[in-house]
Amino acid sequence: FYLDPLTAARQLYQQLPEGYGQVFAINPLLPDADQLCIEAFENYAVKGIRLVPTFHNFSWEDKGTQAVLSAVEKLALPLFITLNLEDPRVDYMVLQASLDMAQLSGVLKDLPDVPVIVTHGYWNNLSGLNSAISSRKDTFADISGLNAPLTALDQAADLLGCEHLMFGSGAHLHALSC
Repeated sequence: FYLDPLTAARQLYQQLPEGYGQVFAINPLLPDADQLCIEAFENYAVKGIRLVPTFHNFSWEDKGTQAVLSAVEKLALPLFITLNLEDPRVDYMVLQASLDMAQLSGVLKDLPDVPVIVTHGYWNNLSGLNSAISSRKDTFADISGLNAPLTALDQAADLLGCEHLMFGSGAHLHALSC
């Protein structure tokens, strides 16, 4: 929540051991958000770009969003799309925008050469993206936020294919030992 998104990138870069990289979260509605992505990549060892459409409430057709997506493609970075805030206990504090899965599926089809990792998706999100995810070889869904019955992992494997699932612990919110 810095006024300058590069503040956090700069601080984290200074704290990370050599060879580590970070994922740069950006609101594409910020002025020159695409240039901020490029600067973060060039100066702070950024290894991916994160968009949070439900929190930042942007449209995929916005000029700034399209510029960020072009920058991601040009930089050959993976795109992390966070579908829900990490901690559902604070949903009452932040009004999250709804996300049209059909529209997001179209965005994924428009970026065939960009690796995509969908994070913090609930079961209904992933089931709504099943054809978009399973039809791409370089698109993955993080399973730490499924927030569904115990059978959800088996169902996700059946729906998306195991090769599209990525383990995430959800640690700090969920017990890592589980």
